[in-house]
Amino acid sequence: MADYFAMGGYAFYVWGSYILVALVMGGIFVWSVQELKTRQAALDRLKAQDGGGATDNAGRSAPTDDNEERT
Repeated sequence: MADYFAMGGYAFYVWGSYILVALVMGGIFVWSVQELKTRQAALDRLKAQDGGGATDNAGRSAPTDDNEERT
């Protein structure tokens, strides 16, 4: 088992690489979660400013009785 962890003399490079990749991936995960929360808060603020009106799938205001064209 010790031979496996020694990796034929390349253990420092191999295990160091694994640790570096794990740290980078963990950092990307943490950054992504923080960015998601920041953008979600910004979206909530924008919705509150807009009055939380109905929107279609493209994010445009959906017509209501108040802003429909009258014929």
